[in-house]
Amino acid sequence: VPVSSEGKALSKGTTYPFATLSEGEDTPEVSDITFDIQVTDITSTGATCTITPSRDDVYYFAGIASKEDFESDYGGSAVAYVEPIIEALAEIHGISAAEVVASYGFLGEYESPAIGYQPNSEYVVIAVPVSSEGEALSEGATYTFTTLSE
Repeated sequence: VPVSSEGKALSKGTTYPFATLSEGEDTPEVSDITFDIQVTDITSTGATCTITPSRDDVYYFAGIASKEDFESDYGGSAVAYVEPIIEALAEIHGISAAEVVASYGFLGEYESPAIGYQPNSEYVVIAVPVSSEGEALSEGATYTFTTLSE
């Protein structure tokens, strides 16, 4: 609720129901997150990528890599692709993984043009749900597409 300098409420505010965990109860795993990844407007050097998670309340990290790099550098693992991104952002900005998630993680649908790719080449769109501390909650999802020939 916003408050004036005199300490008076400026609005009625908003309420949301919630529940706390019982003592000793573990935080539930959020491994049921799925992603709908669509790639449209494919050209020889780009495309539009849209990532829609099954839940809007869980952060995720996403990216695009050449299929060759994804397989050789990350063993075809979406998690192996995302983990170094979070670590690098934390190191570059001198912040914790939790702050990286809050500042750079995606919530809800994300759409972005992807440009600068090579013609007739395969690329992989990657999405991985993460905890508030930056740990992968599942293996994530991938979608492979091929740019058009020139």
